[in-house]
Amino acid sequence: MSIDLNYLYALLSFAVGLLSGLQSVYSRYPTDSFSAAMTLPGGSYLLTRGALPGIAFAVLYGSGTIQSRLFLFALGIGVGWESILRSQFLLKQSPKPGGGIDELVKGPLDLLRWYQDLFLTSIDTKKARKSLQFVKKNLPAGDFKALCTKVRDQAAVFQNPPAGLQEAISKLVAEFDADSSEPTAKNERYRLRLGFVVLQKAGKENFQTLFS
Repeated sequence: MSIDLNYLYALLSFAVGLLSGLQSVYSRYPTDSFSAAMTLPGGSYLLTRGALPGIAFAVLYGSGTIQSRLFLFALGIGVGWESILRSQFLLKQSPKPGGGIDELVKGPLDLLRWYQDLFLTSIDTKKARKSLQFVKKNLPAGDFKALCTKVRDQAAVFQNPPAGLQEAISKLVAEFDADSSEPTAKNERYRLRLGFVVLQKAGKENFQTLFS
């Protein structure tokens, strides 16, 4: 029994869906998108985003609906599926009391957003646990403000410093100065918060460089 290798074109449709899902993961976790995608919820999300257009191609080909130009059809099904998922339709317009128009818009995009949030929120939980372990393992001991100064100095080495890092540190320092709690506990608490800020803004690959 021979295997019809034309079904492999479904992988192209799958790839389009997977890349679209990866774009959503990157938008949510720009500095740590790879590790987010490698979590169980992240991997499941990407696989299901790719599987739907892949299955659609396989069904259409298997039923004989498409038999030629398979590369173009596979690519078109992947792109078309994403276009359908992101579409919305105007259902109703009504005037606002103060002027203007209220529009009721619904469509597959609402379902896609719910679906994304279902998985991406689960990624948050997994990532939070891993982030805590990473920060505790790699964050150097020391005085909170001294560590802030070190990170700021090291950030100047980068041609393109991590966006928002300096502002986030300034905010932390201001909160630290306004906090009147017990000094030792306060230092430890803000030291950890600094670690989370650096991890979020700069990513794991730059974490140790900024604290070195």
